[in-house]
Amino acid sequence: MKDDNKTKRQLIHELTELRSQNAELKKSTNRGISTELPAEDARRYAESIVEAVREPLLVLDANLKILSANRAFYKTFQVTPDETIGSFIYDLGNRQWDIPILRKLLEEVLRKKEAFDDFEVAHNFQDIGQKIMLLNARRIDPKDNGAEMILLSIEDITERKRLEDLLTESEARFRRVFETASDGIVLLEKSEGKITHANPAIEKLLGYTIKEIIGKKLQDIGIVDIDDFQTIIQNLNEIGIINYDNVPVETRSGQHIDTDIYFVDRARLAQCNIRDITNRKRAEEALKDSEQRYRELSILDGLTQLYNSRYFYLQLNIEIERAKRYKQPLTLLLLDLDDFKAFNDTYGHVEGDEVLSRLGQVMKRLLRATDSAYRYGGEEFTVILPMTTSENGAFIAERIRTEFKKETFSPTLGQDVHMMVSIGLAQHKTQEDMKAFVRRVDQLMYQAKKNGKDSVYCEQ
Repeated sequence: MKDDNKTKRQLIHELTELRSQNAELKKSTNRGISTELPAEDARRYAESIVEAVREPLLVLDANLKILSANRAFYKTFQVTPDETIGSFIYDLGNRQWDIPILRKLLEEVLRKKEAFDDFEVAHNFQDIGQKIMLLNARRIDPKDNGAEMILLSIEDITERKRLEDLLTESEARFRRVFETASDGIVLLEKSEGKITHANPAIEKLLGYTIKEIIGKKLQDIGIVDIDDFQTIIQNLNEIGIINYDNVPVETRSGQHIDTDIYFVDRARLAQCNIRDITNRKRAEEALKDSEQRYRELSILDGLTQLYNSRYFYLQLNIEIERAKRYKQPLTLLLLDLDDFKAFNDTYGHVEGDEVLSRLGQVMKRLLRATDSAYRYGGEEFTVILPMTTSENGAFIAERIRTEFKKETFSPTLGQDVHMMVSIGLAQHKTQEDMKAFVRRVDQLMYQAKKNGKDSVYCEQ
């Protein structure tokens, strides 16, 4: 049904309108109740009453026959005056009323002179089906021994009942969600921001009992890092919902938790949902750390803790493009351990790994923040020196060579060994591609080895 999708606010509004109409009907009806009339004016007065009201009205005599009806009655029940006037109320509409109850109620009105209000009765219409009617009856006492009469108002409340049922269903559904939600939920009055309701989850979340929370404000239960409440209400009136992410909240025990908080407009109240995201944030941070560690592992050489060759090519390409764009110098070093295979064969791979690791430490210690060092493969290493000429690069290379030569290795007891490196270096040439650049530096490194090893060689 289309109306099933209406909000609670719309349902309340429509229901209020229907109730307002009913109240006006009662006012119009009641204005004639206590007036005592001469017998000769009774029928004329009854007719004036019934025609003044837009809801169906009947005037019945003491035998419960219809004396008068208004146009609204004829239209609603689809009958003519000839079919109505003089008929018993029971015969109206093909005897579709609950006759025993109706008779009893009307006779009570006459006998005890007591009205009955808001009696609901179903009436089946031939063409449109069942309608729910609301009956109100009043006795009219005329003067001068005039005939007694009953004023009977008949209001079609089918739509109102449907809206009430929808509203009841909506309230029940909201109550179920409210009571069983895993989020802590409080409802606040809009005027001062005081809490009027709280669900069981709030006790587990914040450590306060529901009784302790009622009448308090949000800041009283540890929620302070949001806008002031009147600003929230103003924004709610405009957009209906407001979110606050990663809000720190202090529980009753003094513990701090991370929460997401959002407000929803609920007509006369504001709904505040408080979701504990502490575990989620921890998981996200752990995942972020894990991803960072994985990224580092994917680009680092585990033994030397220098970057690996795959990352070397990626960064060298970036630095070449940057050097071209800004017309800055770029120098590349390529290092190779001298006689490393012989050392490995003599003392074993464990001692050989120690040499590789120590060379990595020396390089990291001597390089600038803008420089980066890589294990190129085996016993070969590279260094990228951005914004550096070959002359300055040669100075850095010489420092690495001499500092590493000072490192002492003791592969066997009582024996000290010093290792050496050969280094080639060159400055990037305009329009030179990356492979040609690396190949040129590699040739210079082999030239250093031909020159007797333990040396630095660059283009003259």
